[in-house]
Formats: sequence, C-alpha cells, structure tokens
Amino acid sequence: MKINLLDTSGNSGRLILIFPGWSCGKELYTDFHFSGWDLAIVEEYQNPMLSPESPAILDSYPTIYLFAWSLGVRMAELASISSKVTAAFALNGTPEGADDKYGIPLNTFRMTAENLSPRNLMKFRRRMAGEGRIFKEKFSKQFSEEETELLSAQLFSILEGVASENVSSSHMPWKKVYLSDQDAIFPYVNMKNSWQKRRGNHSHPEIITLKEEAHYYPLERIISTSIPDPAVIAKKFSCAESTYDDYASAQKSVAEELSRFISDNYIPAESNILEIGSGTGIFTRMIINLLSPKKLDLVEISGVHPSSISFPYSLHVADAELWIKEATGQYDAVLSSSTMQWFIDLPLFISNVRRILKPGGVFAFSIFIEGNLKEMDSLRPSPLHYHSPEEIEDMMSPYFSDLKFEVKEIVLNFDSPSHLFSHLRHTGVMGSAPSAGIPLSSAKKLTSLTYRYALFSGITI
Repeated sequence: MKINLLDTSGNSGRLILIFPGWSCGKELYTDFHFSGWDLAIVEEYQNPMLSPESPAILDSYPTIYLFAWSLGVRMAELASISSKVTAAFALNGTPEGADDKYGIPLNTFRMTAENLSPRNLMKFRRRMAGEGRIFKEKFSKQFSEEETELLSAQLFSILEGVASENVSSSHMPWKKVYLSDQDAIFPYVNMKNSWQKRRGNHSHPEIITLKEEAHYYPLERIISTSIPDPAVIAKKFSCAESTYDDYASAQKSVAEELSRFISDNYIPAESNILEIGSGTGIFTRMIINLLSPKKLDLVEISGVHPSSISFPYSLHVADAELWIKEATGQYDAVLSSSTMQWFIDLPLFISNVRRILKPGGVFAFSIFIEGNLKEMDSLRPSPLHYHSPEEIEDMMSPYFSDLKFEVKEIVLNFDSPSHLFSHLRHTGVMGSAPSAGIPLSSAKKLTSLTYRYALFSGITI
C-alpha cells in the first residue's frame, strides 16, 4: 500500500486519509475538498504493508482523520498506523474483511477472486452501486485483463492474510461505523456482529444504520458530517449572539457548576487567566467575580465580544485549536465552559494547554459528553463525537495530576418540538439539531433535551 496526496492546500497540519473500497481509487475523490484539511488516499492493496515513504507522510500531520470504506476497513487495520490516527470512521466494511460471521463469507470471497474477469467485475460493481444511475456515473469504467488480474491478486492477498492476522484487539480509534441495511457485498448482519463485539470498552464505536442504502454511499457525505467545521460553528454562534443569553439556560447552569467546581482548586488571586470559548461572556463574568485576574485573555472563534464587562481583557478571534499551537504566553489557569466538545483533536489541544501552563497551573473545564442530546439520536446521527469521561481522563493523565471529574445532567422540557428547535437555533447549537430534510412532524414527540456534561480539573505535572 502507498499513500497518494491529492490535495495539500489545507495548511493546518490536518489530514483526511481515505482507504477506499476494492477496485475503487482516487477517481471518486479528486473533486472533493474540505476547507482547512489536506486529502490523501491509500492505493495498491496487493501489499498489506505501507510503502517505506508512507509513514513519513503521516508523521507530518499531528491530526489525522481516517475514513475507510468496504475492504478499505480491513486494509486500514493491516496498515498498523493506529497510533498516528486521531479518529477513524468506517463505512460498510469490517476489520476482518472476509469471514463467515464478521465479513464477506469466505466462499463468496474466494469465488469472486478465482472467477474474476472484466465482465464479472462489472457485475460486482453494479451490485456495489445499488442503482443504475450511480453505476453509470461512478463505476462503469471498463477494466483491462491486466487490471483485472491485479485486482484478483489483491483479493487473494487479503484472503491469505485473514488467518494470520488477528484484528480483534485492534487499537484503531474507530468512532463511528455506518452500515447500509441493503448492502449486497457485505451482509448487514455480519457487519453488525463484527462491530457490536467491539463495544466492550469506553472507546467503542457508535453504530449507525443507513436505511435503504446500498454498499456504495458517498464517503464525502460521511466526511462532511463527521468533522466539525470551525467556519460553520463560528457563523452559527455569531448569528445567535443577540439571543444566546436569553435562551442558554443549560449553558448558564453548566457555567455556574464549573465556577463551584474550580473554587475548590487553588488559583491565586491576580493570576494570568486564559478562557477558551468566551462567547457572550456568561462564564467570563463568573471568572472575574471569582478570581479577580491580573490578566485575562479570551479566545473566541465567532468574534463575539463578551457583554456587560468593564474588566480589561484581550480577545483573540481564532480557532482555539490552531491559536494555542502558536501561543507563547504562560498562564496560571486555562478555563473553558461548554466549548471543547466542538474540537477536532482534543488530545492535541490538551497537550498544548499543558505547554502554556506554569508549574502548578490549573486546567479546568466543562464539556458535553456521550449521551448529550440523546433524545435526538433517533432522528439523525449526532454531528459530533462526544467523548466519554474515561476517554477524557486518559487524555489528561499524561500531563496533569490531582485529576478530578464529575458527571452531571440537565433536562430541559419544552411545550412543543418547535419550541425545542427554537432553543437550539437561538443558542447556536443547530448543528446538533435534525437536518433540514427531516420534517418537524417526525419529531412530534420530542419535547425534552438532556444536556449531559462533565466537569474536569487537573494540575500540571
């Protein structure tokens, strides 16, 4: 296998790495562009090992989101790059690849490899596409005998490795798995069996069923809904600036709880304080009253200024994850309320927080966690991957001692679904609402929201 860079215009140290389906290549993704990210595709599946130059390419990206489709899931497991991957997402495939219970049945897989011809390959790609229009647009390429023989060799190579490679204890950070219930290549039941057996620890993947969908499903759609877009986030919160304080009752309660939580930590008066995600200043005002800082820096992506504050502060309008990479200041405390669930690479952010904290400095924050807005799960896949408290604890433990955390819930009740959606819109959280394609009538019983969050604090090691 080798990595082919398709787009290097991101300039942010973030890479989308695609493991495509067998017999598919870069032609499906050459027109795809995701702002702020470079794009690469893995090719040549006949060799289960990455080419010598490929690891060096990955080493140049601190943040890598991996997306694997079909047999690309199997190849992603074989690549042995889990330590380099920030988050991984699977579409219609399993780590086993070929297996009677957890993948494509072995006899079917073997017969496909043995009888592959240009004609049979076209039949396979037609089943993969699911409908004639998709086949004509995406998969009607004519393959030569030589190309077909190479693809057959790839299948035999994958088949030969099935018995020798054990992927049941994989450390690939799979976050979400998308499975089509009308898949004609990987049996849906087998895929579900494979992923369900991996749901035994705090980093288990979320399984999402794509109803009435075929083996092919646009991976670009998965990518676009799996990566938080800072520009969209900034726009949503900027639009909600005038209504946020009136509607953000849950966020106010979370900020109050965080203030109580940090009052038990020793943060000296007249300290240098950095707040991440200051917004309209709900938590900022509490910080000022509680700590009377000597210096107060705020980082806010939307450009919104905190209201009703006469205390001097410096506002940095920026993506906090990128800003903190370049930050050179030294702070006594870094604080954040109801912001970090939006972050793309939370472990990297936490390591950068440690870098700018003084010895004995405090990092304290609130963050929405798995189970947040759970009432909406039946309407759509969550646009965010919410971490578990245990995951966050694992991220913090290399850098902070005296770790403490609490898990809490706030349940808001509404008179109707329209009032509920109004609440989400006026707080800038519409990215967590159902998409515009879901009619309000589908949510006629939706009259409550559960905000589930955790409070964390730690002292620099």
